[in-house]
Amino acid sequence: MTAPDWTGLAEQLGTITRTASGYSERGGTDVAREALIEVLGEQLIGSCLDHYLAGGLGSELTRSILRELRPSTAMDRCMELYRTSSDRELGRKAVFALGDFADGHALQWYSELWASDDEVVRYSAVRLIDRLYMTGDLEPEDAINILQEARVDRDHNVLKYTEETIEMLQADIASREMRESLHE
Repeated sequence: MTAPDWTGLAEQLGTITRTASGYSERGGTDVAREALIEVLGEQLIGSCLDHYLAGGLGSELTRSILRELRPSTAMDRCMELYRTSSDRELGRKAVFALGDFADGHALQWYSELWASDDEVVRYSAVRLIDRLYMTGDLEPEDAINILQEARVDRDHNVLKYTEETIEMLQADIASREMRESLHE
C-alpha cells in the first residue's frame, strides 16, 4: 500500500486554511475519522460491512471498525440492502447493524423503519434511537418524543425494549437535572 498524499487529503477535507502569514490547520477525532474513511475507500468499507453481516470469524473486528468510523456509505448500504434484498434475513441484519454504528445520518430512516410490518425491523428502529442517544446525536428528550409512538407496538419484545429505553432516558434526564441543581 502506498502512502496517501496527506497534504492533498488535508486540503480535500478542508483542514488547511491559507492565511496572509502562511496557513493554519485544524484536526481532531472527527477529521481523523473522515480521513481514515477516505484512505480506506468505499470498496474496503463495503467489504467490512459485508463481512460483518455475514458473521463468523472476524465479524466482531469489522463491527468494531464500523462503530469507530461510522461511515455514511455503510449506513446507506444497510438501507439499500433492507429495501432491495430478496433475502429477508439479510435485510433484517442490515437494519439491525445500523444500531451498532449509526450516527445522526441514519435518523432520516427512523420513520421508514418504524412503519415496517416486521417486528424485527421496528425493534431495530427503537435500537437506532437508543444508539443515537448514546452517541450524543440525540438529546434524551428528543429520543423520548420520537419513541412515543413505539409505546403502543403490538409486539411484546418491541414494546418491552421501548419501555426500557424510555425509562433509561428518563433516568438520565433526572440525573442531569440533579447535577444541574447541585451547581446552581
